[in-house]
Amino acid sequence: MNPLSMDASPPQWRILVVDDVAANRTLLKRYLLGKGYWVDEADSGQAALDLNARTAYDLILMDIMMEGMNGKEATRQIRQSRNDRHLHLPIIYVTALNSQQAFVEALAAGGDDFISKPISFPVLEAKINAHLRIRSLYQQLEQTNADLDRFNHYLRHERRLVQHLLKDAYRRNYKPGCCVRDHIAPVSGFNGDLLLSDLGPGGLFYLMLGDFTGHGLVAAVGTFPVKQSFFQLSEAGASLSDMAREINNHLREFLPPDIFCAAILLQLDLHRGRLSLWSGAMPDAYLFSPAGDLLRQLPSRHMPLGVLEEDEFDATMEVLEIPLDAHLYLHTDGLTEMTNAAGEEFGPQRLQRLLSQPQAGRFEQVIEAFSGYRQGLEQEDDIILVELDLAPVCDILKAPDRPQERPPQAPLMPFRLELELGAEDIRRLDPSGLCSAMLAQQPGLRPHQDMIHSLLAALYSNALEHSLLGLDAVDRNDPQAMLGYYQQRQERLQGLEQARIQLSLALSRDAQGWLLEIGLQDNGRGFAAEASPHQPVQEACGTGGLALLQRFCERLEYADHGRQARLFYRLA
Repeated sequence: MNPLSMDASPPQWRILVVDDVAANRTLLKRYLLGKGYWVDEADSGQAALDLNARTAYDLILMDIMMEGMNGKEATRQIRQSRNDRHLHLPIIYVTALNSQQAFVEALAAGGDDFISKPISFPVLEAKINAHLRIRSLYQQLEQTNADLDRFNHYLRHERRLVQHLLKDAYRRNYKPGCCVRDHIAPVSGFNGDLLLSDLGPGGLFYLMLGDFTGHGLVAAVGTFPVKQSFFQLSEAGASLSDMAREINNHLREFLPPDIFCAAILLQLDLHRGRLSLWSGAMPDAYLFSPAGDLLRQLPSRHMPLGVLEEDEFDATMEVLEIPLDAHLYLHTDGLTEMTNAAGEEFGPQRLQRLLSQPQAGRFEQVIEAFSGYRQGLEQEDDIILVELDLAPVCDILKAPDRPQERPPQAPLMPFRLELELGAEDIRRLDPSGLCSAMLAQQPGLRPHQDMIHSLLAALYSNALEHSLLGLDAVDRNDPQAMLGYYQQRQERLQGLEQARIQLSLALSRDAQGWLLEIGLQDNGRGFAAEASPHQPVQEACGTGGLALLQRFCERLEYADHGRQARLFYRLA
């Protein structure tokens, strides 16, 4: 229906003619029938009310001066009737009155227009067409509103369904209040940020903080495949690298390429005394002492989940001893990127200052600070802040009701593997990931894959960056120093000639169990491998890996000014 061309199909319109003079009704009816309208007659105001109650008219031509109920009163009551409550019904007065006051009173009673007697039919036709166009627009608006009501009904139903599914998925979360505290502030009813945690077999605790692109329902949908993979893998006691790879692959299969997930994955291994962390495109995580000292800043080193193909994905992790007196803080970027009325971001520096306070009340003060920072402005992104108290987590993992036994170790087979890399191989390959993946083909080595990868990466990085490339260690917490370090690394790597790295891996068994020996030899200038065994991992880039090696190896040996290295890792 085109509301701007009513003359093309007038039979759809029904008009009521109201006049107590039969000749006037007959004259109007003949004219309107000739134009193709459907026409009914009423000889009084009361008759008009009765007909209007039974029939949905599109327009009424109303005489004002009638015996009994006049046109003004009939119009007033029609306006109050149910037929005119939602859809506009045009009423045009047809009258011999010429008093301005009479016109004002008639229009005030609810009329829309008037035409004087004797009637000019061209003017009448123009007025009818104009008011029917308006009524047609009202009809379209009414239909649109009805469609919107139906859509909103369906949307509310779908929202309830999705909320139920999300709530059901979160039921598996293991978040004891004594050690995991969180503040979750979504922009809408659906949250594109997610926080998952679970206890695994044999003294394992897993946690994941994720931030999907966007927010609302679209972002929340992406959380479903993540939750499914996370809880399946945590229940199986999977390595953190396997979990990261599996979630990455699942997201690539499930979601379109413009939706991905920045994430931090964490595994606390009580029996091996270590905390492993994988971070992709997330803000830095922080370890703070109860007194407010920054013990460790853990930056993101990877791409988000769901972006890279499986053969491009890097599962390298940060591995550190469990600092039992520390609190770990994680957050999504909605916190630090939040702006105030002046457009200034909350920022990581402000967050660090707040976290540097004594532990008592620290979490609440951070929440209070960023909640007031918006100064009443609308929140633009989902926010999650997490505080993990590590000592109580370990106490829970040691509790008598927790199963302490791990699944039986799969059979192992002794082996020896030797590799030699030339300059071209060194430029294009990272043997740590390839070797750890190769070793994981033995099921008995799969639980150790993350640690083997980290040890290999630290050993190889020291040989490459300090012996072959001649780079000096820098402060890893200095962004400018790190940028310069990696620029130099890339330049020297491209110019590398006549370089050689020999790598050997051997698995053997002695009286105490299985022992993995990793040997590495290079033909570089060497480096000061006798660095202090107490050197914090975060102090230097590259040589800081010595602290990792010394903490988690049974024995570490360097010779020939750092050009030869052997480490021994006990498979517990």
